[in-house]
Amino acid sequence: MLDTITKGIPGLFNSLGNFFTKDAEINTLKGKLSDKETIIEDQKKEKEKLISRIKYLQETLDNASIPFEVDFTIIENMSRYSESYKHCQAAAAWVDLKKHDWVKQIRNVKLDDYKEYLNSESKLKSFEEDILHYLELLADSLRATMFLDISAIKPSINSNSSKLLYKKVLTYIRNIEEVQDISPVQVAKLKEYLDAIIGNL
Repeated sequence: MLDTITKGIPGLFNSLGNFFTKDAEINTLKGKLSDKETIIEDQKKEKEKLISRIKYLQETLDNASIPFEVDFTIIENMSRYSESYKHCQAAAAWVDLKKHDWVKQIRNVKLDDYKEYLNSESKLKSFEEDILHYLELLADSLRATMFLDISAIKPSINSNSSKLLYKKVLTYIRNIEEVQDISPVQVAKLKEYLDAIIGNL
């Protein structure tokens, strides 16, 4: 019994080390997201001040019978973009936090139809690296609030039938049910961008 406990101590310390590392990564990502949210809130306040000034100018010019009209739809579009940007940044941070865990779950997917591509540990590792690269592209696209070029990724398995393998695994990741620290709108953004990647494979 004592021998079993002694042998398990190194594994325990290793697990604790991994726990503290993951905890530090989470706190770092939360800090970055918090900083961005603060910047966005400050920008919103400045935008509201600007709108008030523009409306005051509009009223002043109207009273003076000087023709001048502001197209407020432009400002409304900027506001919607600001909200969309905020949601994309939160979704990107979530992908950064979860991507390695999602890749680990690949081995839960039934891939019997693709054994020829994954018939060794080295091939499976390379495939997992490919999926990680696609998830990193997903995070980068969300941060940029635009769909980045998927052709920059050169998968280790490259054939017409292998594309179905990548689509199957990325779709599995897309549909993972888990407790999320991001809002439904941010989850929708994540899935929208991931669907674009899957659709372009």
